[in-house]
Amino acid sequence: PESGDAFATQAFALVDGAWQADFVLPVAVPPVYLQLWVDETPVAPATRREVMADRGTGGNGAFGPAKLYGGVMVVSSDGKASYQGPDGQPLELGPGESIAWQSMPGTPPLPPRTWISGQSYRLDAFPPSLVNGGTVNIQFADEFAGVLAASSTAATAAIYFWDGAAWSALPTTVGTPADAVDGVKLASAPSQGVGIYAVLQESAESLYLPAIRRQ
Repeated sequence: PESGDAFATQAFALVDGAWQADFVLPVAVPPVYLQLWVDETPVAPATRREVMADRGTGGNGAFGPAKLYGGVMVVSSDGKASYQGPDGQPLELGPGESIAWQSMPGTPPLPPRTWISGQSYRLDAFPPSLVNGGTVNIQFADEFAGVLAASSTAATAAIYFWDGAAWSALPTTVGTPADAVDGVKLASAPSQGVGIYAVLQESAESLYLPAIRRQ
């Protein structure tokens, strides 16, 4: 948990080619971190393989029982990804219900000719139907501007959704947040429910012509 002592270590089991584990927490812990490592002793200076992930709430997840007004925004731990309920309607959560963002320690393979801005995020909810509507927002640095300036082909940043098998581009609105520093943009798209979201850029096909030089 974000505050307090860590819970007991739990081993993963190999099931149908995938490592799995079920965690039963003894108390409610809205902000929680996962430390995952491979039990190995590599030769120095190498260290064991290890990652950290969070069920990222950053102090602004939504946990029931609660009734939150104004289409409450549920924000990731780094403050860059947020979820807003549909049409600004009050979001009502019952006991045990929650909505939160998880920072991804890795990103599924990207489609050809795409770049990712920042990192990917997983929108998590219990029950999952809580986020079947509403809006996903991701703040990103417009690092693609240099690529666009050096290219004659069109390219657009958009929010993509990973459904467990493939990425799909969502209808995305890109704007500038209030009081944002130069180069920071905000991408917004309809929620596709629980799953992984990221801001990607896809460029159009380029046509390369041979160089001709007069002797």
